[in-house]
Amino acid sequence: MKVRAVVALAALAAAMPARAGLFDDEEARRQIADVRRQVEAQAKTLARIESEVTDKKALLELVNQIEALKQENALLRQEVEALRRHPSRSEEIARRDLGLVRPGEIVYQFRKR
Repeated sequence: MKVRAVVALAALAAAMPARAGLFDDEEARRQIADVRRQVEAQAKTLARIESEVTDKKALLELVNQIEALKQENALLRQEVEALRRHPSRSEEIARRDLGLVRPGEIVYQFRKR
C-alpha cells in the first residue's frame, strides 16, 4: 500500500508541472490574443487618423485655391474699374486684342519679314 501511495504521489507530482505548463500555454495564448486585438484596434485608429489627415490636406488645398481665386477676382475688379474710368483704354484693348476698327477706317496690314 505504501508503494501505491508513493506511486500515486509520484504520478501526481509529475502531473503538476505538466498542468502548470498547460496553464502557462493557455495564459500565453490569451495574452497573444489580447495583443492581437490591441494591434487591430491601433491599426483601425491609425487608418482613421490617416483618413482625417488626408481630408485636412484636401481641405487646405481647397482653401488655398479659394484664396488664389479671390486674389484673381480682386485684380479683375481693378481692371474693370480702370476700364470704366478710362474709356480710351477699352478702345485701345479692343483695337489691339480684338482687331476692331471704327466705321470708315481703313486698316493697313504689313507682313513681317
